[in-house]
Amino acid sequence: MAKLTSLTDQTLNKPSVAAGTDPFWLPESCKATLVARLDRLTSRGRRRALAIVGGAGTGKTCVLRWLERVEMPRRRILSYRFSDPDVSFRQLADALLARIGRKRFATLLYELAAIYRPSLLGAGMKAYLARFAVTPSSSMEGLQQGLIEAGITKHVETANRRGRIFAETAGPSRFDFRRFITADSGVMAPSREQDRLFEAILRLLRVAEGVERAALLFDEFFQVSLYRGLTRKDAHDYRATLRRLLATTASGDLCVVFAMTPDAVERTRDIYPAFWNRCYRFDLSAPEKSPNRH
Repeated sequence: MAKLTSLTDQTLNKPSVAAGTDPFWLPESCKATLVARLDRLTSRGRRRALAIVGGAGTGKTCVLRWLERVEMPRRRILSYRFSDPDVSFRQLADALLARIGRKRFATLLYELAAIYRPSLLGAGMKAYLARFAVTPSSSMEGLQQGLIEAGITKHVETANRRGRIFAETAGPSRFDFRRFITADSGVMAPSREQDRLFEAILRLLRVAEGVERAALLFDEFFQVSLYRGLTRKDAHDYRATLRRLLATTASGDLCVVFAMTPDAVERTRDIYPAFWNRCYRFDLSAPEKSPNRH
């Protein structure tokens, strides 16, 4: 799977999928156990989630950085790491869009669709955007069909919502997930359609980087870890977010990794017991000092 040409000189506001140098040290036995868990996680089995469990100072953040910078690139998996994410699924989607950026995302949509529908997409993105402003319906057709033929989505409605993201690149409207899951009437799309849009966003990023799989790495939901202002609504949102993330992994193209404290493990068990039927667990103890550290 080849990268889109525009990614030769630009990145998606994140480290490349090319593997780097191991930025932290773990005892070999601990590292071997973690790698074995990752082998199972990325084997396209039923469990596509992994919880890295440890108290404060045990190195959970270091492990996630190692996954993002070294181990996931080595496995040709595109990864994004989020620190203290919100428990709302929509906020997570917003954070992902923010990492990509409005213009960059629109460029990827255009370039991919243009491969399959060059006659409809015309001579360059700038000219196509100008044509879109005049004849949005007919211009949208080329973008929709190009995305469907590229395998980004098979659903016309999802392709249409992606087209809205593209069409509003030059405009002042918000670049967030809610904007593109809400109809002009103000009615929000059903959860399944929202999930399809989220899956299509991830699929676009994978195609752009020339990889088959992606990983989302969550460096603690502190609202859950510290029980900090976790309202009934927050608990409901957290459960829904976990459920939807797990559902998104069902295709085998995505895996998710969570850093959690032991307290967060217990609260997650209370809020969403079924989560642990779909999630591996790796426990960290207090790190030993590397013999190479001073």
